[in-house]
Amino acid sequence: MVHVRQEASPEAHHERVDRGVTVVQAYLKAQFPEHIIEVLRESSDDVARRVRTFSVRSNGQRHVLRVVDEVLDPDPGGPSVSDRLGQFQVARTLREVDSANALIVTTTEVRAERL
Repeated sequence: MVHVRQEASPEAHHERVDRGVTVVQAYLKAQFPEHIIEVLRESSDDVARRVRTFSVRSNGQRHVLRVVDEVLDPDPGGPSVSDRLGQFQVARTLREVDSANALIVTTTEVRAERL
């Protein structure tokens, strides 16, 4: 059975994205227990690209993770936020990415992008 998302109000979408942000924060805290995890304030670029940005810091090192709204607010019946993070091995990949790059998580891939 294919689930089709009903058009929802912007407020409902925002609430689901906020829940997804909470899931990403919990995932990062579990994977990086000695690090400081922050959700960065949305920039105009983030809003235009429909992403949320997270910072993972420890001992002067900073890694940036950007997750698109489609991952944070998944389609019914599709992979959950947690499933997607595990599927793409986000924690492992984030550890491997040079700190001059951000790791971008979309519904189809994980890629590094210059900051």
